[in-house]
Amino acid sequence: MGLIKVFLERPRILILTLIFFLLVGYSGFNNIPRQEMPELAERWGVVIQVYPGASPDRIETQVTEILEIKLREIPEIRNLNSNLRQGSATTLVELKDEVSFDLVEKVWSEVQDKIDLTEQEIPSNARLELSRNSGPPISALYSIQWKGDDDPPLILMSRLAEQLKRKLAYLGSTEEVEIHGEANEEIVVEVDSRKLSNLGISFQNLSNLIASFDNKRSAGLISNADEEILIKPKDNLKTISQLEDIPIAKYDSQLVKVSDIASVSQQAVTPIESYSIVDGNPAVIVQVTGSFDQRIDQYVSRANSVVEDFKKGLPEEIVVSSIYQESLYVEKRFDELTSSIGFALFLVLALSAFLLGLRSAILVALILPLTLCSVLFICQMTGLPLHQTSTTGMIIALGLLIDNAIIVVEDYRYRRLDGLSSKQAIYKSVKHLFMPLLAATATTALAFMPIAVGEGPSNEYVGGMAKTLIMAVTSSLFLSLTIVLPTLHYLEKIPFLSSDIFSQGYSSKKLYIYYRSSLFWALSKPRRAILVSFSMPLLGLLLFSTLDRDFFPANDRNMFQVRVELPNNSSVNATIEKVQDVREQLSKYDFIENDFWFVGRKLPRILGNVVGGNSELGSNNEANAVYFTSSYWTMKNNIDMIAKDLVENNPGVRIIVDQFSSGPPVFADIEYRIMGEDQDILTELGDKLELILSRAPDVYLTRSQSNEYETNLEIDFDNSSIAYSSSGMDSLISEINFASNGVIIGTMLDGKKELPIRLKRDQEAASDISQASLLSISGNNGIEYIENFSDIKLSRKLGAFSRYKGERENGVSAWTWPRSLPSVSEEFLREDILKFKESLPPGYRLEQAGEAAESAESNAQLFASAIVFFILILVGLVFALNSFRQTLLISSVAGLCVGLAILGLVVGMQNFGFIGLVGALGLAGLAINDSIVVLAALKEDSEKGDYDLSGVIQTVTRATRHIITTTATTIGGLFPLILTSIFFQPLAWAMSVGVIGASLIALFYIPAMFMILKKIPRTI
Repeated sequence: MGLIKVFLERPRILILTLIFFLLVGYSGFNNIPRQEMPELAERWGVVIQVYPGASPDRIETQVTEILEIKLREIPEIRNLNSNLRQGSATTLVELKDEVSFDLVEKVWSEVQDKIDLTEQEIPSNARLELSRNSGPPISALYSIQWKGDDDPPLILMSRLAEQLKRKLAYLGSTEEVEIHGEANEEIVVEVDSRKLSNLGISFQNLSNLIASFDNKRSAGLISNADEEILIKPKDNLKTISQLEDIPIAKYDSQLVKVSDIASVSQQAVTPIESYSIVDGNPAVIVQVTGSFDQRIDQYVSRANSVVEDFKKGLPEEIVVSSIYQESLYVEKRFDELTSSIGFALFLVLALSAFLLGLRSAILVALILPLTLCSVLFICQMTGLPLHQTSTTGMIIALGLLIDNAIIVVEDYRYRRLDGLSSKQAIYKSVKHLFMPLLAATATTALAFMPIAVGEGPSNEYVGGMAKTLIMAVTSSLFLSLTIVLPTLHYLEKIPFLSSDIFSQGYSSKKLYIYYRSSLFWALSKPRRAILVSFSMPLLGLLLFSTLDRDFFPANDRNMFQVRVELPNNSSVNATIEKVQDVREQLSKYDFIENDFWFVGRKLPRILGNVVGGNSELGSNNEANAVYFTSSYWTMKNNIDMIAKDLVENNPGVRIIVDQFSSGPPVFADIEYRIMGEDQDILTELGDKLELILSRAPDVYLTRSQSNEYETNLEIDFDNSSIAYSSSGMDSLISEINFASNGVIIGTMLDGKKELPIRLKRDQEAASDISQASLLSISGNNGIEYIENFSDIKLSRKLGAFSRYKGERENGVSAWTWPRSLPSVSEEFLREDILKFKESLPPGYRLEQAGEAAESAESNAQLFASAIVFFILILVGLVFALNSFRQTLLISSVAGLCVGLAILGLVVGMQNFGFIGLVGALGLAGLAINDSIVVLAALKEDSEKGDYDLSGVIQTVTRATRHIITTTATTIGGLFPLILTSIFFQPLAWAMSVGVIGASLIALFYIPAMFMILKKIPRTI
């Protein structure tokens, strides 16, 4: 009351307060960080394990099991999922949902400590590396391409990419800069094995000789009382000519140098490990990622300026261009959201002016910007950025913000008509409405609180919406009780607005008579009113089985992804050839505008929910592309045709075509895990399950992790033959390594880049599998061949298997066509999966994973949080209403909202998923508001004396105008989301149709139940 009194007595303070809200809102809008999607806590990471030459079983025993035992000591780790293959393994580490943003860094630090401890217990030639796959998405991608007539100079392009990387790394607020598709350089010493054998020198001896001339080390220290001077030899391996001049033997006073038996050259590493293609041309791609705590549009603008300056000194044949900018989507998103806010404001104001009058519409026009400004100010103080979900919360709130203002204005007008003065009416209204409005606002806030504070990626994804909405409704309550009424007091003094024409909204005597008649018909027999109000919720519940189910709606960008996977032994070169073929097949679609490919690696973090691959390990047979189309709807309408075309025309190759998804990451549409010990049995069961999944409608690709085979060249050594030779087993294996792949024997600095020196034999025989048995080895007895010591053959063995939570598993996955729903296919498979589960051998079990498991877990977490806050809502209602029966009455309204939300999804032809569930929870909070206000009015009027059906109808009629107005304005605020937002359409439909049913509940169900509970006479 004190603040209201100040505003009533000192209007200048009121004016300054209004100016303050506007200024802090403007400041917040310009300074709050902006991004497209909300930030997800870094709960995913991969521990890469490299153990050259080791089989999957050996890696499991000597590396992976030891690592997993160490990691399981960290209680915050939720899952460990390891994939093991020849020579390497990856362990996906997933943290628990309870790990908040504040604890993420601490937990990953503990993970790194465990990795360091593991390295002390595993073989010395095995290495571990932690790659964290979360954080901000890519802000921009820049391609460096060659437009000259000759072959692209990948080494030059890679050097330029390194320069650009360094410049972007020094750009403020840069999180990460990476290069994709660069040509790694090395100094190659290709030895003629026959010449080397004539000298009687082995490859091992040669490597030791050359390495001994590398003097990049300290030679000593001279020190005295005044100074210390380091003794360091001058670097004698700075050029290729110096390397060629290294002496390796002496004959008849003549030195035999490296150049006499080998050719030395600087070249790109072969075979290549990764490759990038932009619009069909070889390219080197530079990725820059900005931190979350900034406006991404301003960051990308600064990055573009750096690139423009970098381009000025380049030759004409080198072209540096931007191929992707997140800021373009952010700007588009905010343009759409700004338009939506403007459209919603117009609808809300127009509806308010029509239903309440111009004077009330002016107050609404005042309350909306003030509330939005206060929300922006709170966002700036709390560090909540503006993105798709947080801004959507403001749009949804637009229709809700005026609820309190409308109720306050209508109550004030009623008391003024009752003969009270302006100030008396203000104090009376505030005293009467404070508790009901506080309870109503609290229920709305608590209804959205499970989303705002819920754990896990799903809640983090939509939590910003709930937070801004809670900020908005609480700010609206404060402003309605402190700013609106004093402002209305001053507006009444303006002659132009004091007229009844501007203080009243639309009215129709004929419609009024019809409405009172309907109330009399319904409330004279309360069961009729209950039946009317229950009709929509019951209809929704009956139609629930007709809804399709999904997890999160698709991302509404104009881009889709293509993944190509060749057999395991395929090289990057073979993958490149297939990519070019796929690109040629896609060239017939004229709506495709641009594309870029990452060959030999997984897709980097192009979106926040893409668990990008930061490592090129084990991905030579894989290529991932991003395709851009003319519009989202063009892509959506044609993506099924693209997928079916590619799958049909590329047999024997795994191809996945899909839209980018929203929400937390999901790795497969349908996925099951078979847990057990015997790998052969797991493989057999996986084949059976894969066959079951392939029979489901819309499934076009299945995959069993334990059905991945690799071809190896096996050397079966004859120990007796080795015993009679001049070489031992270790030296033979070392010589084979030299003869095939070569080894690194040192480094050489070339400019700012340190290049490895690789010693290897000439390439002719080493790359020919059919000549593998004739692979020659230089030794003291001349040239010897591998076939002299061993039997060589090609073998095809199981190349990979998986572990989940410390057990062997076989993950069986399936992918459906892009526009189909995995839930439909899973429903078709329900009985077959149940039979398969019952037929499993003892000790084996089946677990569901994939989208269905993620959806079920997210829904369960949301319900678990909702129960706690529902109890708080009940406590608040008991406190506000001082009645258990009335509290249960209001609580039953929340239950009816489930049916109303489902009906909204049916009307809007939306799928039932996490966003629809969020809409149902939000609707419960909104529906309770109107019911509380009507119930409070019934209680107040019933305490005045004789109260009968006529009095009930009079109270309900008086409340009807603001109930209808709040319903109309709520729909008006949600209407832009129905038109423009793919992501929030389920929520908008659930709440828009739901509030109509909620109005019927407030106007029919609540009065009917009040009459029954209070035993109000049903006659006039």
